[in-house]
Amino acid sequence: MIAVDTNVLVGAIQTYDPQLHRTARHAVKYLYRQGEQLVCFPQNFVEFWNVSTRPANANGLGFSPEQAARYVDRFQVFLRLLPETPEVFPTWRKLVLDHRVSGIQVHDARIVAAMTVHQVNKILSFDLDDFRRYTGISVVHPTDVSGVVPWDSPLPGAPLPLRDTLLETEEDLIRRVLAATGGNKSKAAQILGIERKTLYRKLDRMKL
Repeated sequence: MIAVDTNVLVGAIQTYDPQLHRTARHAVKYLYRQGEQLVCFPQNFVEFWNVSTRPANANGLGFSPEQAARYVDRFQVFLRLLPETPEVFPTWRKLVLDHRVSGIQVHDARIVAAMTVHQVNKILSFDLDDFRRYTGISVVHPTDVSGVVPWDSPLPGAPLPLRDTLLETEEDLIRRVLAATGGNKSKAAQILGIERKTLYRKLDRMKL
């Protein structure tokens, strides 16, 4: 299992830094297509909500609460949300005392606490220094993942051109969203961020 840090989620959807956008999306997509189980925690979505709904002139994305909620729903299609358990708080308390954590870094410690409780020892993050102090935690930078295979070339075992491979991934995403919504096409279109007629057109192409 690999935890996905909040900065990767934000990086994957923001548009002010195209390189950050590409790197975050490519890393998550590569790991997902390689069969890695990607996970996150409630703390990640709390942090994402904070950043995404903050005004753009205050280092936020300027989303409405409804837009933020739609992205949180979409994230859960490919990320497994691990629950907040009673063990997380005492684990966090011990971490912040043992490592003398203060200020904003207490949020990272809470993610590490959740990782410890759920026995997740690897995290995908742009901020390597935020997690290096914690023993037993391995930090993977997205550039180390997306650089494994050039994104313009087919992945191993994928003989199709990139365009067709991307279409396969899109179809897999649509199937997962439909399954998650119990076949509710209106809700699925909302989560996917597309018009219902666009979803119907894609479903016709998929023969669903």
